[in-house]
Amino acid sequence: MPTACECTTGMGTSPDVGTEHQGIAEGGHDEAPSLLATASAASWRALALAGGAGLALGLLVGVPIGRATIDAPDSPPVEAARPAPLVESEVEATPAAPEPVPQAYRASFLHRVPKGTKGVRRETTDEGRRTARLEGEAANLRVAFQPVAGEAYALSAIVRLEGARAGKLQTAWDGQALGTWDLTGDWALVSTPIAPSALVGEKHDVRLAPSALPVDAVVRLDSVAVLPVGDELHFAAHTESAGHLIEGFAIPESRFVWSNGPRSVIGGVLAPAAGPYELTVLGSAYSHIAPIDVRLSVNGKSIGSAAVTKKSEDIVWEIPSGALRAGPNQFAFEYSKTGQPSKLKPGSKDDRSLAMRFVSVSLAPRD
Repeated sequence: MPTACECTTGMGTSPDVGTEHQGIAEGGHDEAPSLLATASAASWRALALAGGAGLALGLLVGVPIGRATIDAPDSPPVEAARPAPLVESEVEATPAAPEPVPQAYRASFLHRVPKGTKGVRRETTDEGRRTARLEGEAANLRVAFQPVAGEAYALSAIVRLEGARAGKLQTAWDGQALGTWDLTGDWALVSTPIAPSALVGEKHDVRLAPSALPVDAVVRLDSVAVLPVGDELHFAAHTESAGHLIEGFAIPESRFVWSNGPRSVIGGVLAPAAGPYELTVLGSAYSHIAPIDVRLSVNGKSIGSAAVTKKSEDIVWEIPSGALRAGPNQFAFEYSKTGQPSKLKPGSKDDRSLAMRFVSVSLAPRD
């Protein structure tokens, strides 16, 4: 059940994704996000249950004037009568239309710290990835959205722990304990369901507090999201990437995002239905190395390979029953080869290792 906030436009067709050079910025050293997860199995089982007059005057007056000008070019111009200026009391101010309230919340630390966020500092990792570093006892975020009635929601984040093998991150929603996330040295998607009764209102406070970590340990935060949870997953890989791109991607561009490196990982929180699924990616291969083979693994289980050409089209993988799980899911793409524009295009300074361009991702039950 895709929701209004997550559905991508043009899914299943080949939209105009622009020329390929749009995704290869000269001198661009881009990076991207990653995924895995932990949450109480019992909690996820519960979640699974749960201006006309003026125009007319112009037409009547303008036609004969235009003809007179053509027939007699030396005739003096005809001035249209000017309406009397409005008195100040006659001018009515048009109220500005209110901003629509989003039906989900997505916050990425790629370009800036979201408004209302405290306890974090943006910085770039050693591998060149722009993230936020938790500082002090906790990070606090102000979350604003209008949930869709009847939809289940979950709080999720893409995080990584540095300086320790393992750790925990305690979460709270409006001052009430929500759940505890396990942290590792790998970028991962972690998530916890939110009770429907806690979704009342449009503004909420989220607290993320590290627990029992060594002094030198660092918690890095890529993005935070509050999204609907259903048996399907749909998102545009550029505008809706926060909360989904775990690692192995460049900075999202206006209509797509490039893979960067030999492997890319996306994630999504699900309450999957029984039976097989299909994962469809609208995308294409980097033209200088096309075609390529792309192997998919779901939650660590190998699914199979698909051939990807330089033509933008739907690439489909069939996912067997039982491969998906309630809660966070991880989809890893491994590329048979990559190419650096700086080595393949004269004059290019782009050192990224490109393989595949992602436009949108769709996961739904087969049939």
